[in-house]
Amino acid sequence: MNYLIKIDGKPLKLGAEYSVDIMDMTVVYEANGIPELHLRLYDSQGVPPSFVFADSAKCKPGASIEVQAVGEGEKFSTGLFKGIITQISIGKQTHHYFSVKAYGDAIKLTEGRLNLVFKAKSSDSEIISALF
Repeated sequence: MNYLIKIDGKPLKLGAEYSVDIMDMTVVYEANGIPELHLRLYDSQGVPPSFVFADSAKCKPGASIEVQAVGEGEKFSTGLFKGIITQISIGKQTHHYFSVKAYGDAIKLTEGRLNLVFKAKSSDSEIISALF
């Protein structure tokens, strides 16, 4: 079984474009809950470690992510997860890794926007109408 990971609709090339492979992947679907994805990728080259994948900015919070399981010979595939990246981090156990946490698209319905940015030339009425 192989996995196809797409970030913003573009396939992520594991092991070819970057020296990353899947360390572990957990997809959680609960009754009355929002789907979650926890993905850790090996991401380190040389000493001192250079985080090639993490530094490439392919994965960034707010980007869409999709994970599919692809059968032998790529004759069939099934979607495992589709959602939005909410958190990224790097860490080290035995090897350095890049961690991605994502939630299903329904996460947009649970949290409102907490901040807004306005241009300096905005009038008071424009700001108030944007807030309410």
